[in-house]
Amino acid sequence: MTNLVEKHDIQKKLVVYQQETGLSYGHIAQQVGCSTAIISNVANGKFDNISPAMLQKVNQVVTSQKESFHVLTTNNFNDIFKTCQQAKSHQFMIGLIGDTGLGKTLALKEFSRRKQVYYIEYCPTMTPKNFFEELLKAMGVAFIGSKHEMLNRIAEELNAVRNTLLIIDEVGQMSQAMFQYLHTLRNKTMFNAGMVLSGMPYFEEYLKKLVRQQKQGASEFFRRINLWQYLKVPTKKEKRNMCMAYGIHDESVIGEMNKYRDFGSLYNGILFHQLLNAPLKEKEIATL
Repeated sequence: MTNLVEKHDIQKKLVVYQQETGLSYGHIAQQVGCSTAIISNVANGKFDNISPAMLQKVNQVVTSQKESFHVLTTNNFNDIFKTCQQAKSHQFMIGLIGDTGLGKTLALKEFSRRKQVYYIEYCPTMTPKNFFEELLKAMGVAFIGSKHEMLNRIAEELNAVRNTLLIIDEVGQMSQAMFQYLHTLRNKTMFNAGMVLSGMPYFEEYLKKLVRQQKQGASEFFRRINLWQYLKVPTKKEKRNMCMAYGIHDESVIGEMNKYRDFGSLYNGILFHQLLNAPLKEKEIATL
């Protein structure tokens, strides 16, 4: 059962989210999967007839990643924000490359709270139509049609105002056919919208392979990528800061943690150390 304090906390988050993103209540309702009236009622503190489950759906959409976790701001976090802002301001398409565990997703989701920024995570089980449906939902647009019609509707939304940004995460898992759709979308929006394509190092290598094999549209798409941004492994200082955030102050333990080459592995190493030495903390700490 959601108590009154929690309800008002969700109300405040919703108001902040609407102000930060500039989305209408109708757009937010599409993201949540509810009616505009429900979003309006929550924003105005009217909770009658709104189920706890629906309130939690609203909460999931409007909660900042920084509110969900104790975030440690790293060099990668700053670089990701600069990359996104550069793509947004100059209508660039930028490839963001980094191994798992370096903080891509959390930072990208946090940046996506800005106005006119849309985030979607690609899944290999998605068909192109699934991808367009999820992207339209992220944009808060209610639209059903063919793949061609949905792509054009997405382009219209991105072109509606200048300096919009589309962030696609896990893009390295896309098929060649999906890249062709993405190339078409880029051609339709390149003078108004930026794109950040985030993926593992094999994403860049896969595109280069398609170019070498002279696959249809591969060279054109590859040339559309204006810049490549490469994330770095954590510094000793960043590893130390993460250990300290978890309450690890023993220099010998901190030294042992330096063997981990990414934040994800370091996180697991710290949890294992805590499991052996003390009860786990209730609140998790995520690192960007």
